[in-house]
Amino acid sequence: MRNFPPALKNLEISKCENLQYLVDENVNNKSMSSNTRLLEHLEIMDCPSLICINNFTFLRELKVVYCSDDISFQEEGFPTSLTSLEISNAPRIYTSLVEWGFNRFTFLQELKISGEGCSNVVSFPEERIGRMLPPSLTYISIHEFENLEYMCSKGFNISLLLKNCSLPIVSHLFQKKICFSR
Repeated sequence: MRNFPPALKNLEISKCENLQYLVDENVNNKSMSSNTRLLEHLEIMDCPSLICINNFTFLRELKVVYCSDDISFQEEGFPTSLTSLEISNAPRIYTSLVEWGFNRFTFLQELKISGEGCSNVVSFPEERIGRMLPPSLTYISIHEFENLEYMCSKGFNISLLLKNCSLPIVSHLFQKKICFSR
């Protein structure tokens, strides 16, 4: 894709089997970034060949589900002003988010993560990284982390006021007699 309409606010892409790049890697990204400044909502579903998303720094909502396991997002192009983030079957994006730190998303209110492909994750947030979730977070849903053993209480900010918490893994954790903190 070379250019978006200049006033585009919402973009939903689904079932594009051959789509590899959302922004053409041969196009000057600076000219492209001016066309994505108004884009607030980006939803990408069922695009199994998609491997790279770039230059969407002004997004408020991002949903990437059922795309390629290899899909990635470069740190300098990842939108830190997100209020809603949903990822599924995106282990490379998840790993990048953990390394960058969820706490840098200071406006994030809603977080939905499906952990397909993240078999090495045993805690959430990942204790080995030692970073907290943002205090703005009011809704969290995590599921499909097959080896998750516990919720790391150190990652939850004391001021975090979750209004809704969907953790389908909780019953699994209690069946294993594993608690929310270590």
